[in-house]
Amino acid sequence: DLVTFGIESYMGIPLINDNNTPIGIIAFLHDKPLIDVERKISLLKILSGRTANELSRLISDKKLKQRIPDNPTQGHGVKEC
Repeated sequence: DLVTFGIESYMGIPLINDNNTPIGIIAFLHDKPLIDVERKISLLKILSGRTANELSRLISDKKLKQRIPDNPTQGHGVKEC
């Protein structure tokens, strides 16, 4: 529970990919009350967009690597010598 850790305030926003699918959340916690909330909301929106883009790219790269064999000649009728 957050009180146990001395957390007094927090703010978060979902990470949304290009298909409008949630892929995570980004949040911050603080041991004091939030001040300048509007500015923090703006910052979170910027960070969430950039983070969602990077996370989507990493997910796509991982899926692509899983489809490509380690040996590029494997499965293409080319025999290794």
